[in-house]
Amino acid sequence: MVYEIYTAPSAEGQFSKLEASLKIAVSDRIRPLADNPRPVGVKKVKGAVRTYRIREAGYRIVYEIDDAEKRVIILKIKPRDQVYKDK
Repeated sequence: MVYEIYTAPSAEGQFSKLEASLKIAVSDRIRPLADNPRPVGVKKVKGAVRTYRIREAGYRIVYEIDDAEKRVIILKIKPRDQVYKDK
């Protein structure tokens, strides 16, 4: 059950601003979502139907799972204290 990973343009911009070591760590957290979009430690975002988040260092990776289309869409990659401010 392999999912395709897509990245929203806003998340691409957020990713590009990360320092190199954090980019590697975030990529290492995102890549396995293709095989298992709901790994141990993932949390569902309250009030959302298909949106989940995972932690990496002080950052949150917020993504949506489309089971029908077999897609994982990365929505945000932001520091923990900023990720939910701009809903």
